[in-house]
Amino acid sequence: MNLDRNKMFKLVPGCGTKILFWKDTWCGNLPFQVLFPNLYDKERVKCCNLKDRLSASGLIWKWKQEPNDIISLNELLHLYTTIGSIEVLSQSSFGFRFMPNPDGCFTVNTMRRILDSKLIQYKGPVVFWPKTVPLKVCCFVWWAALSRIPVAIELSERGVKVPNQICHLYDKEPESVDHLLVNCEFARGVSEWVFKWCGITTQQFSKVNEFINFTASWGNYPRKRTVTNTILYCLLWNIWKARNDRIFKDLRTSYTKFVNNIISLSFLWCNHRSSNGCGSWVDWCCSPFLHLTNVVL
Repeated sequence: MNLDRNKMFKLVPGCGTKILFWKDTWCGNLPFQVLFPNLYDKERVKCCNLKDRLSASGLIWKWKQEPNDIISLNELLHLYTTIGSIEVLSQSSFGFRFMPNPDGCFTVNTMRRILDSKLIQYKGPVVFWPKTVPLKVCCFVWWAALSRIPVAIELSERGVKVPNQICHLYDKEPESVDHLLVNCEFARGVSEWVFKWCGITTQQFSKVNEFINFTASWGNYPRKRTVTNTILYCLLWNIWKARNDRIFKDLRTSYTKFVNNIISLSFLWCNHRSSNGCGSWVDWCCSPFLHLTNVVL
């Protein structure tokens, strides 16, 4: 795995008890032994700490040979100029900045994404796993993104005998993943209603991956994006349940009952699986984002 720790973590100099002056990358992008090879060659104690060379009164040197040639003097001038722009935090021995995050703070989530990007060569859509959505539903969305849910076409390709490959949700086309979840007349109708309820411009999707990518990117801040993911994942899950009820229980679901179930189920998920809640039931029925109106961003 090709991870350059020097690009991911940057040392922040403190009182200097744990940072090697010449060998650690604490000032700039390279250690001083690389930036100033002539000075490093003249250094008597090559493994000295930062505190051994940097004091309140200035730099303290221990040379084997005084730097009196032009190259060494130029390097020394450059070194003084470089160190002059560094802020030393005297209250700690040393710290570090986690460069992938703008604020410099280390987070497991960011590190996990970096490791996954190196270890897992996944080129599909971005599937979020919000805590507001039950794990089995997130798994279903993930499998749908990979076209691995057991629809008629998928089962037939695996050698399973399917008596009827036609979509059972009020349509006459073969039942594929893309058709069932986004192209079916029933799926288009309920999706249009849910988008209007959310105040989102109605979108047309030809593939379920386009739908999932849209779900992952819509919303201008995290809490709104989480609510959007919850509702649209709930939509896909209920389409799948309606399809199974039609096949195995011979039950047809009306548009009204279907959308009411999405409203109530997504409300329960957001209200009981999130520490922030989702406002009152009346507000939720009007708009799922009404409780975010007064949120300070």
